[in-house]
Amino acid sequence: MARSMIITFPKASATALYALSVAGGGAGLIPLAIPYPVVFPNISRPITLTSTDNLAGVNFTIVGTDLNGLATTEVLAGPNNATVHSVNAYNTIISITANGAYTNFSAGTYTTGFIQWVPMNYQIATVSITIQAVVTNTINYSLYDTLDSMGYYVTRALNDNYVPLTNPTQNAIVAALTGATTTQFYNYTTPVVAIGGIINSSSGNGALTLTILQAGV
Repeated sequence: MARSMIITFPKASATALYALSVAGGGAGLIPLAIPYPVVFPNISRPITLTSTDNLAGVNFTIVGTDLNGLATTEVLAGPNNATVHSVNAYNTIISITANGAYTNFSAGTYTTGFIQWVPMNYQIATVSITIQAVVTNTINYSLYDTLDSMGYYVTRALNDNYVPLTNPTQNAIVAALTGATTTQFYNYTTPVVAIGGIINSSSGNGALTLTILQAGV
C-alpha cells in the first residue's frame, strides 16, 4: 500500500481574495470573495493589498494562523498607488479589517510562501519515497527534509496535549531541489521524518504542484 500527498501552490493573484472595486468600502470587516475563514490548503503565503489611490493613512488588520496553527496578526498600512504585502505568511485568514475607507482596492496573494511539513513513516524496513515537483511557468522553490520530531506530548491536568515543533532543522535534499526553477523528480534511499518546502519567488502564472509518494505504509 502507498500514500500519496499532493500539494499545490497556486499562482499569485492581486484579486484572489477581493476583486478590484472602485467604490471599495468603509471601516470594518472587508467582505472577501471567499467566506471567512479563508484556508490555503497545506501552504501559507503573504497577503497583498493593491490600490491606485493613496490609502497610506488606512490601517488594515489581518488576523489568521500560520502553518503550525499558531495565531498570527499584523497591522499593514494601506498602499499608495501600489501593492503592499504582509510580513507574515498565512495558512488561514480569520479576518481582514480596515480602520477607514478604501477605494480602487483589491486584495490577493503574494508571490512567495511555504509548503507544510509532510510527515513520513520512517519506521518501515524499506525506504520508498518519491518526490515529483512540477513547475508551471516561472517559479523558484526549495525543498528540504528533517530528522527532527514534528512535535511532542505533554501532560496537563491529566490530559496529553500535542505540541508541534515550530522550527525543525531544515536540511537541503539535493542541489537540484534548492533554488529550483524546473520540474524535478527525486527518489529517497534513506529515511527522513518529514519533507517541506519554500517558494522563494514566482511571477506571472508561476505555480508548483508537489507530489510525495511513500510506498509500504
